[in-house]
Amino acid sequence: PKSIYNRAKLKQTMVDGQGVNEERRRKHSRAGETKPKPERRNLLVAEQA
Repeated sequence: PKSIYNRAKLKQTMVDGQGVNEERRRKHSRAGETKPKPERRNLLVAEQA
């Protein structure tokens, strides 16, 4: 169905955007200030909340 396809596409866009934002935060912070989080861990925390 079209609605499911569009939802999956939107979800993928959001996940990609979060990755880009995290990457940018890491680039513009001081060296060693933030450690990269494993992507699998991020998804687990998001679903629990």
